Amino acid sequence: MHSDSANSAYSHRCEDLPTCADALKRRVDVACAKCNSNKKKSTNVADSNQDDVPNWLDAIGHCVAGGLAGIVSMALIYPIDTMKTRMQVEQPPIPGGVSGWKLVKTMYAGLGIGLTETGVVHGTSFLAFEFIKGLFLRASLGRGLEPGEEPPEVPLPVHVMLGCLASLSTQLVTMPLKVVLVRVQSGNASGVVSASRALYAEGGIGAFFQGARAAFVVMVNPAMTYVVYERLRSWFVSRRRASLSPTRPTKDSAAHPVVEMPVTGAEQLAAGFIAKAIATVVTYPALKAQAMVMSSSIYRGSLVRAMLAVIREGGQSLSALWRGVVPKLLQAALQQALIFRFKEPWAVTVLILLRKHWYKYKSR
Repeated sequence: MHSDSANSAYSHRCEDLPTCADALKRRVDVACAKCNSNKKKSTNVADSNQDDVPNWLDAIGHCVAGGLAGIVSMALIYPIDTMKTRMQVEQPPIPGGVSGWKLVKTMYAGLGIGLTETGVVHGTSFLAFEFIKGLFLRASLGRGLEPGEEPPEVPLPVHVMLGCLASLSTQLVTMPLKVVLVRVQSGNASGVVSASRALYAEGGIGAFFQGARAAFVVMVNPAMTYVVYERLRSWFVSRRRASLSPTRPTKDSAAHPVVEMPVTGAEQLAAGFIAKAIATVVTYPALKAQAMVMSSSIYRGSLVRAMLAVIREGGQSLSALWRGVVPKLLQAALQQALIFRFKEPWAVTVLILLRKHWYKYKSR
């Protein structure tokens, strides 16, 4: 089975998931004895097993891994995120006259809701994106992807459309959490409960969706991030595959022929950082205006009104719309790089476990 596909990374499709779990976790393609001894049987069973795996199951796996990656990355850089929010709403990044433990509490204000928000945002984002992309790939390939399998390149227009649809659905679902978080981080509320009460008093349930119209503009940011990241990742893959010989000898090549993963952790970090940096610079004025709308009711939910206020206060200069872009750039790009780096190997592990239990359930 593997001798015919040794030149294609992630081509391993085995009915015996426990046997091949270690191979998939190490992101390599290993020829296992069971496949070689049952070549005909394993080919048929593997194909039927793959066809039995529903698209939503894979999407849930990416959702879990993406949500966990988002929480861990946010916990690592939360003070930078607080500084970014304060600058977006035209406040000093570090409040004056505050030091010691009080400063620490200020920089970590809203940590609980922040971790919850980022976990939900990135979990639903990967859920929506991978589900929609999975539907497209299953329609074009006639099957889903194996855990860790390198996906084929999606046409750019389709890629952009998939990213926008996934981003818009995520923005609308997670907006109430984001509005509460911005109120707490900007210092306009002392906590999650007080922020929620104030918002409800301002306009009922609708107040939790301040800036909803901005979602149609802001959705460009994550959509652009997904597209640029996967394009850069594909470039790294083709570059690495061109430089590596898949049949080069290894110390155990006789027993286990190995094809190394065509992209490294450093390349994942670089692709994630560059992709988010480009998306952030392009869409920052809209992100800044959305944060201002969420932080106060004086803009009455209007992005244009918030932007005009920033330009007016900045001496009628358009450059004022990019004031505070540096901490936002560092926070967003660094966090997204960490998310992609953590999420991809974690997704492989989660998908293997989900499929293992799915096959057991189907075999009953």
